[in-house]
Amino acid sequence: MVRIYLSLLLLAMATGQLLDVRGFVEIMETYQLGDGESVAWCLAAGLVAGQLSAAAVMLGPKRWRKHGAMLAVVVAVAWTMLAVQAFARGLQIDNCGCFGVYLGQELRWYVLVQDAAFIGVAAWAWVSTAGWRLRGRGNPGEAAADVAASGQYRHV
Repeated sequence: MVRIYLSLLLLAMATGQLLDVRGFVEIMETYQLGDGESVAWCLAAGLVAGQLSAAAVMLGPKRWRKHGAMLAVVVAVAWTMLAVQAFARGLQIDNCGCFGVYLGQELRWYVLVQDAAFIGVAAWAWVSTAGWRLRGRGNPGEAAADVAASGQYRHV
């Protein structure tokens, strides 16, 4: 369920950004990451491509979902780093750009909290799709009790 929610969020973000590409690039320029318009175009293209790729892969075949979720973590970290650097530099960002020119909100401290939640959801999707499990019986307490009972340990 987290995977589907995150995929829909990424698709909504990319859709808003692609509906007015010029406006999205202008928003990226307000982050002042380099000289000229080319940096903003590269940043915009990279974010949109990452969002669309992550969403598509997470909705795809089961064996590829963990890779899409990992890409979603990368996208979430990229958005967070973009916001943190602008906030730390005291830049006036009237629209953070998450949904392009739509649903704009000024860059404030609570946007950083939202970005942290975005990373958390993406990380949760990655962990849940990666299939990571404890080895053994699944209960560390039982595994430790089994080793102790078998005498297969040494005191140092």
